[in-house]
Amino acid sequence: MAYHPKATDAVAATMLTIKDLMKRWDLSRGTLRAWNRDGHGPPLVRLGPRCCRYRLADVVRHESGKTGSFDEATIEELNSELAASAPAVLPPDPLDELLGQ
Repeated sequence: MAYHPKATDAVAATMLTIKDLMKRWDLSRGTLRAWNRDGHGPPLVRLGPRCCRYRLADVVRHESGKTGSFDEATIEELNSELAASAPAVLPPDPLDELLGQ
């Protein structure tokens, strides 16, 4: 039977589980929980009720010392970086055509 990669495989390649980060940094689960609660370290992304991941890009950014915690100014900076990398012109929404807008 042939393996057909899913879209989630691509996402999983750019995300780390809590266990992955525990091994990578040699930290306990409790330390990561405390950091998440106190706003230190990379932000934890909740993908579902029992599924949390860390973005690999956030982990690498934290490791490089670019940011120590995610306060309002840091979040604003990350959002502006994201906006700068977004396409300047979005493609037309097909729903607008259907609604006659």
